[in-house]
Order: sequence, then C-alpha cells, then structure tokens
Amino acid sequence: MLASIMLVSERDAVGGQSESAGQLAASLLRAAGYAVTGLALVPSEQLPIEAALTRHAQALHSALIVTIDLGCDRVREATAGAAQAVSDIVLSTGARAACALYDRAMILSLPGDEAAVYAGLSSMLPVLRDRPGPLAREASAAPM
Repeated sequence: MLASIMLVSERDAVGGQSESAGQLAASLLRAAGYAVTGLALVPSEQLPIEAALTRHAQALHSALIVTIDLGCDRVREATAGAAQAVSDIVLSTGARAACALYDRAMILSLPGDEAAVYAGLSSMLPVLRDRPGPLAREASAAPM
C-alpha cells in the first residue's frame, strides 16, 4: 500500500526538527507496511495544497496521505481548508489534527513536532490496518 508525506511550510526549505518529523513519519509508515513515495514540500497556501492532495490521491494512488504542518496556525488552517475542499468525507477536525477521505485515500493532517507525529500515527495506523473496505484489504496483504 502506498503512502505519501507532504510537509506544508511557509518557508522555501525544510530543515531541523521539521525534517526529522517527516523522517519519523516515513519510518513509522514503513514499519506498518506502507511503501512511502517520499517527502514533498508544499507551500502553505490552500490551492497548492489542494493540487498536491489531488496528485497524491489520484496520480500516485496513495492510500494514505500524511500532511505535516510546519508553522503557525495559518499553515494548519490552509491545510485543513484544502483537505475539506477536496474531500468526499471529513471524519474529524481538531485544533491539532484532522482526518478526511478523498477518492480512495485517507488524509491525516498532523502538527509538525515529532511527538504529535508519533502520537498521531501510532494511534491511527492500527485503526487503518483493521478498517473494513479497500484500504484494509490492501493493508492485510502488506508485510507488517
């Protein structure tokens, strides 16, 4: 099963802790049996985020898209707005994380610190593995 990671940032470059949050997400996804397509840096504006979500869901066929918001509340608002704009169903939105369905992909938006990435993925990956439907069937075929 394919997973994509999008680092959403107000800056042109990513480094330091934000980059390590992306690497941590990739490591956790691989350990859960996902093939990670890579880390994509996306500017923190709603239209580029919408375009990236569409590309990852439809062109790259990612079953899981993890967005990591690097920055202030404006970055989180842009990511949440983009996810809501393209999603078929918004499952939950919160101050620090959101979850939605788009096409056949699950979008999981997390804050950019390592603790939030670890907590978010550690709690969601077992749920996704056991989820009924196409994602569960594909995940059950992936090595754990």
